[in-house]
Amino acid sequence: YVELLADRGLEGACNKQPALLGGVNTRDGKLTIQAVGEAHGLPYTPAFTNEALGSLGG
Repeated sequence: YVELLADRGLEGACNKQPALLGGVNTRDGKLTIQAVGEAHGLPYTPAFTNEALGSLGG
């Protein structure tokens, strides 16, 4: 995964290996886990849009 992240960046690595999405808790200073946001009354933002991941082409 480290090489994948280094070669492709976060979005590219998550597009290639979607299992990595489970490890993205924050991105650009924003919480990306909906359940945590709801439990603590905090706003949540998805780590990536479906369009962003799909447009990377694997």
